Amino acid sequence: MARDSEDPAGPDGPAATNPSQGEAAEAAHAASGPRPDPGAPFPVVGIGASAGGIPALIDFFRAASAHAGLAYVVIQHLPPDHDSLMAEILSRHTAMPVQEISDGMAVARDHVYVIRPGYTVTLAGGLLHLGESVERRG
Repeated sequence: MARDSEDPAGPDGPAATNPSQGEAAEAAHAASGPRPDPGAPFPVVGIGASAGGIPALIDFFRAASAHAGLAYVVIQHLPPDHDSLMAEILSRHTAMPVQEISDGMAVARDHVYVIRPGYTVTLAGGLLHLGESVERRG
């Protein structure tokens, strides 16, 4: 499709912004820290793993960009009475903050969230909600 010389947006949308504006916006985002976004208008990636999947998770987070604008939710099946070191282990292999999920926690870009043992998790309105274990419900 030919570009109309009078239309600065062209066929692919608005013209690129000045790089210094983009750098300023990125610096402002970094300086303000994570802000909960109630609608989660960014991708939230769910990753499931068994205990044997820890090496693959480590490899994944070593390679993942800490500034991709994504949130990651790691779901590992563990018995309810099992203590999990997953958040601590993963935090050694990524620059992103890694947190164990608490009920009602807001998701933020460039963060990793790890499910608590014995719970299910849902995401609604940009908030993580812990639910009863499937095994406890029967």
